[in-house]
Amino acid sequence: MFRHFSYTHDIEIALIQEVVDEDIIQINGYNTYSNIGINKRGTAIMVKEGIEMTNIEKLPCGRAILGEYQGTRFLSIYAPSGTHKRKLREEFFTIDITYLLSKLQNKYIMGGDFNCVLDSLECTGSTPKSPALNYIINNFHMTNVWRVTHKTAGFTYHTTKSASRIDRIYVSTDLKNSISSSEIVPAPFTDHNALIVLIKIPISFITRGRTLWKLNSQLLRDITIKEDFTIEWQKWIRKQAQYVTETNWWDGYVKKQISTFFKYRGLERKRNENTTLNFLFQCIRDLQSPDFQYAPMQAKLSYIKGQIRTIYRRRMERTTVTSKIISAEEEDIMNIFHLVKERKRCNSHFVTKIEDEKTEYSKQKDIITIFHRYFTDMFDDKSAHVSQTFNPNPIRYVTPEQNKQLNAPITKEEVQITVFQGKANKSPGTDGITNEFYQLYWDILGNEFTHVLNEIVQKGELCPSQRQGIMVLIKRFHIPKQLNTIGRLPY
Repeated sequence: MFRHFSYTHDIEIALIQEVVDEDIIQINGYNTYSNIGINKRGTAIMVKEGIEMTNIEKLPCGRAILGEYQGTRFLSIYAPSGTHKRKLREEFFTIDITYLLSKLQNKYIMGGDFNCVLDSLECTGSTPKSPALNYIINNFHMTNVWRVTHKTAGFTYHTTKSASRIDRIYVSTDLKNSISSSEIVPAPFTDHNALIVLIKIPISFITRGRTLWKLNSQLLRDITIKEDFTIEWQKWIRKQAQYVTETNWWDGYVKKQISTFFKYRGLERKRNENTTLNFLFQCIRDLQSPDFQYAPMQAKLSYIKGQIRTIYRRRMERTTVTSKIISAEEEDIMNIFHLVKERKRCNSHFVTKIEDEKTEYSKQKDIITIFHRYFTDMFDDKSAHVSQTFNPNPIRYVTPEQNKQLNAPITKEEVQITVFQGKANKSPGTDGITNEFYQLYWDILGNEFTHVLNEIVQKGELCPSQRQGIMVLIKRFHIPKQLNTIGRLPY
């Protein structure tokens, strides 16, 4: 029946819930990505052949699976059901699903069986409501597809006493205008009705390049990595003789070696984590196999689930830090409130609209073009001007004693004080090496770094990387009421 339904309605991408057996949803002409999970009430994403899903992510409980197709993320959800599981359902939306929600970018579609409603328009009777899901929908600015295409109520689940629309599909703001139609269709293979939506996914005309690399602070706290770095550092010091100056050695060799070292370690850790995740999910499938007879299976499944959640929590550590929420406890569990806080912080610095003279621009392509033209004209060779005059009558003077102190070599202690005053996760240059690296590895490289700085002062010449900078548009707190020119933009 499911195969006939898919063929009849020409389904291209299906978000499926309550999956108990992978073989049931294997259909000719389709590829299926499933996540049965430890509860054997899993989720799946089924796509037509020719549509290739990438970046597949799963929850160990089986209640969610995420995939990506050409920049659009698809998230299939099956929330815990029943009034008696209200607390478990709220924990699912608040904690369990946070990792997958962090993967949602500008374009995404989230659908499934939520087993709850957000308001009385979605039910008749006493269907449970979810404040946690409502918090997610509002703060992620998701759009309910059914309410865009219909003004009347439509229900997907019926009982003898009530009806509700617990099966819903939400889309991001970027896809809201791409919704064409939606309809609720009877599905004979389940006690729910199916929700079929036609969405024309637009092709992005703006190809964003890779962002600048930034050192992963988690790697700095790994003792094994620091020991390996110490060994490599001794090798790099021996290369110093091949360079004319210590400055050239530091800027042209050491910085590249540092970034290469940590990039490799980061990729190695991610590769090992992915291998471990695949192994753990395979263990879950093996333990649930009918051929496997093992008494304390539930204890084993709980242990495996805990291992998977530990990996996800470690990956989410950066969001917990950048959300700038001071937790009550050091080992506070990453939840949806950290994620929303981080997203609001990022979105507050995102330029969504500008006004140039009397024209207003809101499309990203137009905004990028205007900014590029403006700063190109500002810093071209014709407009560049460097003043060669200095004030012949300085207001303040230094005494001979002060002059002697200022011209004295920089000490290691002075550099250390300055380094440790910087914010840990900040990267002051284009190389992506953070202040935290210098702070935690100061005992290894402090002497050489001090020598480099003294050489720069003595020769009066900066490193090539020190003559480069990154221009960041900072939001003003007080925005002018009228923006006549781009030069007066609040960014």
